[in-house]
Amino acid sequence: MNDLLFELVGPYYELAAAEILAALDNDYTSFSRADGLLVVKTDIDAEEIGKRLGLTHRIFDLQFTCHKEEILEKKDEIEVPMGSVGIETRRVKGAKADTKIIKKELGEELAKSNPIDLDDPDNEVMVLVSDMCYVGVVKFKANKAMFRKREVKHRPFFSPVSLEPRYARALINLARAGPGKSMHDPFCGTGGILIEACLMNLNVSGGDIDPEMVNGSRKNLEWLHISCPIREGDFSETIPDDIDCIVTDPPYGRASSTSGEDSEKLYERFLQVSHDRLKSGGHLSTIFPNKRCKKSAQRYFTLVEEHKTRVHSSLDRFFIVLRKD
Repeated sequence: MNDLLFELVGPYYELAAAEILAALDNDYTSFSRADGLLVVKTDIDAEEIGKRLGLTHRIFDLQFTCHKEEILEKKDEIEVPMGSVGIETRRVKGAKADTKIIKKELGEELAKSNPIDLDDPDNEVMVLVSDMCYVGVVKFKANKAMFRKREVKHRPFFSPVSLEPRYARALINLARAGPGKSMHDPFCGTGGILIEACLMNLNVSGGDIDPEMVNGSRKNLEWLHISCPIREGDFSETIPDDIDCIVTDPPYGRASSTSGEDSEKLYERFLQVSHDRLKSGGHLSTIFPNKRCKKSAQRYFTLVEEHKTRVHSSLDRFFIVLRKD
């Protein structure tokens, strides 16, 4: 097994780490966390898991971890494949270290076996300084440009309360929505979750009670040359029977519509229907605006995990993962 080092997207590092572990779906033997970083012992390929994730910047083949004062003593332990090499350093969350000296000393060591190329190297060595120094060789880089292209503001049809691509993808992974599993978003809105699920090659469908949202979702998927079944109707009509995963961002906040239904009654009804339609062992991954909804959910489901994020000063979001036992 290999030790993979994940560089997490902030500021919600706990959520980013949870996404990775859920996406791995127990295909690992151990893990450890530091500020902005996660180390996982697994057999899975870095490229394979990296393409699925939303809240990971880069993945590295971890060479070693050491105290900051020991890094120059261990520099000869770095194993880099044949080809040119570049070196980069980064201090995570303002950790203190003289990264210029680290970069210079490691460069001199690596130059003994590999030509140094600072512009377009075959291999990239990274030193991440957090509570310890983490030295790794880059195996995967997230395509930031593609995430930016899919941001809400760039879509032909959008709503200001839509979930951004990275967080939509994290919500999907939290549901353990892996290959071969069926997934449904019953409040699909502008289609952000459906877009990410389609790009992850999942068996996905959607629904929404608002015909404008259904048409807008289809327009957004068409814009990216992808498609999936989307039905107009109440979630009680659109959620398929015996579904593996339900992943959704239900209506909440001042700008969202619940078609005149009291939001808490809507959530309660949604939880009942979701429980009826999910397979045993299936997951509901959703976002609630308060903890009262979580308490209601625990009458129907086992709470797997929760993660709090801040939208603005008057609105928090709780990423909630539930399992039907």
